[in-house]
Amino acid sequence: MLKGIGSFVGMSLLMLAVGCMAGYIYGGTTWSTYHAVGRAVKAFWLASGVLFISGIAYRAFFNKLSSVCGILLALSLCIALVLTGYYYAIGGGWWRGY
Repeated sequence: MLKGIGSFVGMSLLMLAVGCMAGYIYGGTTWSTYHAVGRAVKAFWLASGVLFISGIAYRAFFNKLSSVCGILLALSLCIALVLTGYYYAIGGGWWRGY
């Protein structure tokens, strides 16, 4: 269990760093792009939460794991982390909101 959590944390930090590096390389953006990226971050985090809850509900109702839900959750988390790092690097921050 601890090995899986360490792998998840490592993957999360790498995805966040990829977004930060892309943002620092790309540089500044216009306000409309900045707000569009903020909305995309919010949408992907919401999608990750919905997929997580639906995966738990699927497990509770059918007593088996859904591989499709797991793949979609991993994909949405990766995209959300990269976008969050990018948003942070181009001038936003988690403390300001979207």
